[in-house]
Amino acid sequence: MPTTNAFHVRFAVGSANRPRSSIWRLWTSKKPKSDVYLAARHVAGAFKASLHESGGWQVSFTSEFVNTLRSGGTWPRDSRHVDRWPRPTEISPGITLAFRIVVPASELRVNPVQIPDQKPVSWVPSPSSGHATEFDVFFTKPQVGVCDWPGKRRMRTELISQTLLSNGESLWVVYYYPQVTQGMLDRIEQLRAVIRKRAPEWSRGEINMHGSTLRLIVGGQEPDGSRYFMEVAADSVFS
Repeated sequence: MPTTNAFHVRFAVGSANRPRSSIWRLWTSKKPKSDVYLAARHVAGAFKASLHESGGWQVSFTSEFVNTLRSGGTWPRDSRHVDRWPRPTEISPGITLAFRIVVPASELRVNPVQIPDQKPVSWVPSPSSGHATEFDVFFTKPQVGVCDWPGKRRMRTELISQTLLSNGESLWVVYYYPQVTQGMLDRIEQLRAVIRKRAPEWSRGEINMHGSTLRLIVGGQEPDGSRYFMEVAADSVFS
C-alpha cells in the first residue's frame, strides 16, 4: 500500500509577538500506521511522546539525539526512554483521554518568533491569572457518536483540530482553561528545585539557565493512567 502524508498540527498559547507558550506539534505516522507523536517544536528532534497504535506508549529521547551524545561521551543514561505505559483506560465507552499539555498563565513569556507560511500555528487566547491552558488529546472509537468534539459540554473545551486515523479511530486536539491547583504549583517548584541543584548532564553547560526564553517541561501521571506535560518558564529558577 502506498504511503500518504501524515497529519500534522501546531498549536500554542498567546501570539507570536506577545507572552506565549512553546509551540507544540502533534503528528501521525504515514498510512497505514496510526501512531501519534507529540513534542514541543524546539525539542522535537530530541524528545517526544509516542502513542503507538499497538498500545505501547512512551516518552523518550530520540535515537538520533542519543546517538549524537553517546558518540561524544556525554549521554548519562542507560535508556533513552523516560517513561513507558500502556494505553490508558477509557474515560467513557470508546473515548480515551490520551495526553494533556498544561501551561499555567504565570509561565507565559515574550519570545518573538517568525512562523513560515507553510507551517501555520493555531494560537489560542491566553488564560486569565490563576488559570492554565490545558490541551487535551483524545481518541474516539469508530462506533462512538461524538457530538461536535470531546469535552465540549462537560469540560467546555474548544476544538483545535481533528483527523481520522487509518485504524478508524478519530484523533482530536482540544483545549480549555482549568484553574491552577496547588498540585500544579508544587510540581513547578519541585522542577525548579531540581534544576537549581543540578543542570541536565547532557547540556554540557551550554544552556543559559537564566535565559528569559528557556522553557522547562515536567511530566506526570494522572489518576486515569494518562500522562501530561506541564510547561514552565525557567527564568525564575535562580531568582
